[in-house]
Amino acid sequence: MTRLPRRLTLLPLGLALSLVAAAPALAERGPERGPERGLQLKAREAEALATLSRSQRRDYFDGLRALERRRALQRQSDLSRLESCLSLRANASACVQDQQRKGFEQRLQWKQELRALRERYNLPVMQRR
Repeated sequence: MTRLPRRLTLLPLGLALSLVAAAPALAERGPERGPERGLQLKAREAEALATLSRSQRRDYFDGLRALERRRALQRQSDLSRLESCLSLRANASACVQDQQRKGFEQRLQWKQELRALRERYNLPVMQRR
């Protein structure tokens, strides 16, 4: 029977010990993902929206609608640009990669704008990861 080096036999033990040590800290943080976290965020959002005046709530939803309209128009423009690129270039891979990069940048911009809107009205904001 072949004997494993000592460091390989101790690796699982080290991992187990680190998980045991981290468990209390992880438990305090609450759910990171999943339905429980979503429900908690929705409840916090509902409470925060309830504290806004009618005019503040109307302004918030007007801003949210405007943000969503800009996002939809941008996505339509992106689709048209991708279609043009694919019809003009032989390298479809370059078109798709360019589209993915621009889409990533636009999502970051949209998230920043949404965060600013929510902060303006003291609504809960998703934590950055």
